[in-house]
Amino acid sequence: DGSRRAVAGVGAHPLVARVRPHLDGDVSAVGGVVRDAVLGVPHGDEIDLVVEGEAIPLAGRLGRALGARVVTHGRFGTAALELPHGGEVDLVSARSETYPAPGALPVVGPGTLADDLARRDFTVNAIAVGLSGRAAGLVADPHGGLDDIAGRTIRSVRAGAFAEDPSRLVRAARYAARLGFALAPDTAAEARAAAPDLDPASARVGDELRRLLSEDAAGAALDLLRALGVPWIAPAAAGAVPALDAAATRLGPAH
Repeated sequence: DGSRRAVAGVGAHPLVARVRPHLDGDVSAVGGVVRDAVLGVPHGDEIDLVVEGEAIPLAGRLGRALGARVVTHGRFGTAALELPHGGEVDLVSARSETYPAPGALPVVGPGTLADDLARRDFTVNAIAVGLSGRAAGLVADPHGGLDDIAGRTIRSVRAGAFAEDPSRLVRAARYAARLGFALAPDTAAEARAAAPDLDPASARVGDELRRLLSEDAAGAALDLLRALGVPWIAPAAAGAVPALDAAATRLGPAH
């Protein structure tokens, strides 16, 4: 079932295999690495780990053990390891988040793994597999993400997610197009309500748009955003994006 695929697939990921012997405390893999393990899609070159405790000291120990470059962000309790033979490991201290205003940066506080999963965007990304400590080998799926993967559904973890962070609307379209999933009815209704006010000049929305445009399914994602009611996306984006890619290939690199 989904839990077995999650544990086996995450355990077989080469980046997990590299870092796992050096972990201590309660550390879990979360997000895309778990989702992709359940789906059985090829592993990526980045994994996300949640530490129930202080992530930055653990990142320092991992960096020394693996000869990795470590970049830390103290405000958010996060760190990134760039491994010497390729791949990136992102670590975050388990945290809770509140949003003081729509589109604002979140106010962060310490939390549990359950708190950290509750702050995530969609249920398919809110699944964890324990790698060390008390939850080693166990799956945490408090929001029904495994069922939504089985049902090929993108569902917000909680109501009001697009009001908290409008860039999640772009992310929802990106994941739906990439995975061939559909938005859950309640998520689609909130997306349609938020779409007319989506601001492409917002830094967070702009970042998500750049990620969307880098995907193979960018055209389909743009068409979904237009269908949801985003007013500034031109018709027939699904055809325009491949045409632009083809033109760029013929023109060659800029000089």
